[in-house]
Amino acid sequence: MFPKRVKKGATLQLCNLKPFKMKLIKPYYVKSVTLISFVFISAMFCLSSCQKNDHKPSVKNTATLNLYLTDDPADYKEVWVDIQQAKVQFANDSSQGNSWQNLALSHPGKYDLLSLRNGVDTLFASGIVPAGKVSAITLTLGDNNSLVFKDGQTVPLVIATGSQKQLTLQIENVYLKADTSHALVLDFDAAQSVLSPGSRDSGDFVLSPIIRVFEKGAGASIDGWVYPAAAQAHVEAISHSGETLVAIPDNITGFYKFWGIPEDTYTLNFIADTTTGYQPAVLKNIYAIEGKDIRMDTVVLHK
Repeated sequence: MFPKRVKKGATLQLCNLKPFKMKLIKPYYVKSVTLISFVFISAMFCLSSCQKNDHKPSVKNTATLNLYLTDDPADYKEVWVDIQQAKVQFANDSSQGNSWQNLALSHPGKYDLLSLRNGVDTLFASGIVPAGKVSAITLTLGDNNSLVFKDGQTVPLVIATGSQKQLTLQIENVYLKADTSHALVLDFDAAQSVLSPGSRDSGDFVLSPIIRVFEKGAGASIDGWVYPAAAQAHVEAISHSGETLVAIPDNITGFYKFWGIPEDTYTLNFIADTTTGYQPAVLKNIYAIEGKDIRMDTVVLHK
């Protein structure tokens, strides 16, 4: 049916025309595009995650450090040192500077140095620390330092002026390997660390610690027995280079030991207490070899 002609000048009315809705038909490839986009975004996310994981810093290498205490004895009954803190310094590269790390004490408090002699030691501090070169160890002392004479009298030990109760030991040639346990021995020289005023009543006894540090198991050792116990002897080990070490034999067994000492030629002097009447003895040209324990013949002192 054809529409009627519209006369010229007439008005065309569109009000009766009904609107209609256009139905949009989604093309089949829309889902494919969505799926491809999802896969692409997921892949990019995974790649980004992998790249981030690759740049995470690796776990820092660590080592276990144990500090042991031992003593070169003195002519006292007891020497008590009050240790309250121990920390170790590591020498890093120049960009990082030097760093300190505290160690956990086995028990903060007093240690009798004279109970730690002839190869006897005690673990007093330990910790998990960064692997690397050790440059220093610092001990902080408390106020309960004391000295006990052979007759039982006890006197306080005063910290040397200027030390501020902190003892810093410079360490050389100690490198901690990763995933390894290391042991350093702090050997107090009690005889030289206690400064006497001359008599018990003439002034303070001053604690000015002299400490030798060595790796446990390193160096050489010399040991043996000296009799009789009545001689109350002590043993001096004098190295060719001039260093003097002192050992006081066990009161019952007469056993003595020098350990962690540098490889060198030594002379051993066996010196009895002057009140006993026993004569001294000497052993010469003892060559101590790194990593070896030199067992000496038994020495018997005579009047």
